[in-house]
Amino acid sequence: AYVQRGAVLIGTNPDAANRVGDLLMPENGAQLAALEAASGGKAIIAGKPSLLLVDLVAQRCGIQDPTRAIMVGDRLDTD
Repeated sequence: AYVQRGAVLIGTNPDAANRVGDLLMPENGAQLAALEAASGGKAIIAGKPSLLLVDLVAQRCGIQDPTRAIMVGDRLDTD
């Protein structure tokens, strides 16, 4: 209801699922997809690999040219 009234939907990551043993377990992206479908809104991803996060880290760390920096993630499909 809040997103339908203009609240911003922010997600930390778009990961749909994560493998746990031989099973796939829902992750944050699956929950975001459900919220987006129910509300008609679109989430802003604020964690890695978001440019929003890259810009914030570059600013805080004094990195002048973020294209010369590397951010390492734990997933090939979303990071």
